[in-house]
Amino acid sequence: MRTNKDYTYEVLNSYFLNTATMKINETYLNDLLDITAFNTKWIYDKMTTRRSKSTTIAFYSLIEWCNQELRLEHPGYYASNEQVKKWLNEYGNGYDSIKEIADFIEEYRNNEIFNA
Repeated sequence: MRTNKDYTYEVLNSYFLNTATMKINETYLNDLLDITAFNTKWIYDKMTTRRSKSTTIAFYSLIEWCNQELRLEHPGYYASNEQVKKWLNEYGNGYDSIKEIADFIEEYRNNEIFNA
């Protein structure tokens, strides 16, 4: 398997880029990352411990989502962390673009029911 920045950007832009503003639709991005985080066992398992920061888990969700799409659209390719970070910085506000889901993960971890 190999990486290709053009394929990674193509997948991310096709779902999340508002072409009128050339900015990430952060609401939609965070909604899909929420779904990915709560429905991907290895990511959910990381949420149930305190070993990883919530921002890291949100980023894992973005990488996982992107790689799932790349497997469908460009088999044999995957997104590198560096490519996705550059995309967040180029079209969004860096990690602040996924802050909504990171905050939600932190809130979920602090929920009394979760900690019972």
